[in-house]
Amino acid sequence: MKFYFDGDDTKTFINVCCADFVAQGQNDELRIEVEMWVEDEEGNKDYCKTVVIVQDNQDIVLTQDHSEKSPEILRQKVAM
Repeated sequence: MKFYFDGDDTKTFINVCCADFVAQGQNDELRIEVEMWVEDEEGNKDYCKTVVIVQDNQDIVLTQDHSEKSPEILRQKVAM
């Protein structure tokens, strides 16, 4: 079985960083809509739409006014 995102069989994970929070105007929670695909050995495939929720529980993402709280970068890897 192969698992991948958004119909791209080479996209087997999603990277999320602070810039994604800032681009969406979010400080502590980011919601990302994705298509989760699965494909079997015969080439049969299907998908469902879902939402990946990434939370900044350590409060290290930049604030709404883009001032830096921490030099660290939040990296969240969603992998199958």
